[in-house]
Amino acid sequence: DSEYTTITAAITQAVADGATDTNRATVYVKPGTYAESVALAPGIDIVGCGGRNAVLDDLTTTDGMGRNIFPTITGAITTSASGTGTISYMRVAPSAAVDCVTAATGTTHLYNCFLDSTQTAVGCIVANGGDVYCFKCIFLITFPSSDVLNMTSADSHVIFDDCCSGAGSNGTIRCSAGALEIYGGVFA
Repeated sequence: DSEYTTITAAITQAVADGATDTNRATVYVKPGTYAESVALAPGIDIVGCGGRNAVLDDLTTTDGMGRNIFPTITGAITTSASGTGTISYMRVAPSAAVDCVTAATGTTHLYNCFLDSTQTAVGCIVANGGDVYCFKCIFLITFPSSDVLNMTSADSHVIFDDCCSGAGSNGTIRCSAGALEIYGGVFA
């Protein structure tokens, strides 16, 4: 049984209940599709509950019967407040022309996430003031005019740790300012 029908409603309640960087709250998300954009607040950890097989080790996001094992957000994820927010075991696949994750301030941690940019001229991550740490994430870009990363601020710091872009992915990593670190992984 779910107390909230949207991720945003659960985040709003957690913040109202006092979630901060020093008093963290976890929002557990059941498998399904969530047609919303999510503003990640400091002190919030979003964890997708996709079952025991929900580990990203290839491009599979469905089980053997075609069911999505990762909860999917079909809007964008944004950060606009200082502090740290975490997203784990989620798929972000916007259905409109928006970037998957935009980090304006604060720090965003992405663990075992699948960022799927299916629209033209948008990408997976935009870092324009915020920091992003990605661990074991997969980035899939459909159009050549889209980016895995577009970092435009000297204040941004992005780390890719054991991440990869999907086979045949068209995206580039653009870093006109800021700091970028890549440890392991494959970017095709």
